[in-house]
Amino acid sequence: MSCDEASTPDTSPRSTCYQIVWEPYLNDLGSLPAYCTAGQHIWRSIVPLIHFWVVEGHHPERVLRQFGMKQGRPETVDTSIELHKITL
Repeated sequence: MSCDEASTPDTSPRSTCYQIVWEPYLNDLGSLPAYCTAGQHIWRSIVPLIHFWVVEGHHPERVLRQFGMKQGRPETVDTSIELHKITL
């Protein structure tokens, strides 16, 4: 099987990243209940995610190619250790 072909469970017990076909759910959004599509304007927000004392950057623009979209060169993101300092 070449890397351009999709793998199915009956043809291969394992999948690699080259055998996965990403298909966004854009065509199916109209059939979903309203509560599933509420807040679409923030789905791809670039914001810090905060969970108690842990703060991590959320950068959905860095995975656009995985969902069949065009992705430009990502901007540099500050990953300084100071951003991850925890004082309890």
